Amino acid sequence: LSHDEAIQDVVVSVLMSPHFCYRLDLGGTGEQRRPLTDDELASRLSYFLWSSMPDAPLLRESSAHNLRRPQVLSAQIQRMLHHERVQGFATEFVGNWLDFRRFQQHNAVDRQRFPKFTDELRQAMFEEPIRFFVELVQHDRSVLDFLDGQHTFVNPVLAQHYGMELPGGAS
Repeated sequence: LSHDEAIQDVVVSVLMSPHFCYRLDLGGTGEQRRPLTDDELASRLSYFLWSSMPDAPLLRESSAHNLRRPQVLSAQIQRMLHHERVQGFATEFVGNWLDFRRFQQHNAVDRQRFPKFTDELRQAMFEEPIRFFVELVQHDRSVLDFLDGQHTFVNPVLAQHYGMELPGGAS
């Protein structure tokens, strides 16, 4: 291989490796299974709820070996669910579930045929299911609300697109 081809081959190998793409904290296998360490628990919790690394309060509880205490774990989960970083979880979960992750960048809408489809409308459409999911999670609502929820989150542009009136006559 040439130098450039060899470098390309190494980069491709790294990027395709499951050890690069995924977090693998397996906690042992078979006879070697073990409980997660406090740091592993903090990391898994943070990457699950925030799609990001643990913050200082979670690391403090982990360092103090408090995360295994049910009341501490529950309090940390509630704190994390109500933190703005939960948007990462919502975007990853809902985006993958509904397969709309590329919608924000995908720009194949025929603007001649659909002149009212603007970038602002695209952004509002992208944010609607994320906001809906965050509200469900933060208020501990039933998963059935995904199927028969009676509310949504719209801004004036999206409300107009849906033919909805905004509450209180806002515009």
